[in-house]
Amino acid sequence: MRSEPRARARRRGVDPKDVQYLAAGSTPAQMEQLRQGTAVAATISPPWPIAARRDGYRELSNIGQEIEYPFGLIGTTMARLAEDPAEVRALLHATLETQRLIRNEPGAATAWIARRFGVDQAVAAESYALELQVQNDKGEVLRDGVATYFRIQTEQPELRDVRYEDVVDPGPLQDDWRELGLR
Repeated sequence: MRSEPRARARRRGVDPKDVQYLAAGSTPAQMEQLRQGTAVAATISPPWPIAARRDGYRELSNIGQEIEYPFGLIGTTMARLAEDPAEVRALLHATLETQRLIRNEPGAATAWIARRFGVDQAVAAESYALELQVQNDKGEVLRDGVATYFRIQTEQPELRDVRYEDVVDPGPLQDDWRELGLR
C-alpha cells in the first residue's frame, strides 16, 4: 500500500487505521469500482478526476498540492550511472525537453491527452491545467518531497531516517541544466 493516501487521511483528521484500502488496479478500474459502489474513494490522476467530477463525484483532495512529494522522478542505480552516464543524461535531457514542450505547446499537449485517454477536449484541457499545477519544470528532486516520502513509510519503517544525499545524486541533472541554459 502506498503511503500518500494514509498521509492525506492523517491531514484530514482521519486515522488511517480506520480506512480499509483496496488494491484496485488501474485508474479506469478504480473508476469502475466507484461507479459500482465497491469503493467510496479512489486515488486517481488526470484526466480521471475531471471525468469523476462530471459523473457527480467530489474531489476530496489533491495530493500534488497538499503534500510535498517527489513526483515523477527518474531513478537509476549508481552502477548504471557509472556504466553509462550518457544514457542517463539522454533520458534526463529528453524528459526535460518533453516537459518544456508540454508547457510551451498546450494545444498539442491537450490534443494528446484527449487522444490517449479517449476524453473530450474540455476534459483534456482541465486535465492539462491540473497537471501544470504539480509539474516540476526542472525535474528537480525536491528535498522536502524526499523527506516526506521516507517519513510516511509504513511498510518499511526502517526507511524513515534515509537522508536525501543517500538517495539523490543531483549531478547529472545539474549537468543537463547547464547544457540547456537553465542554470
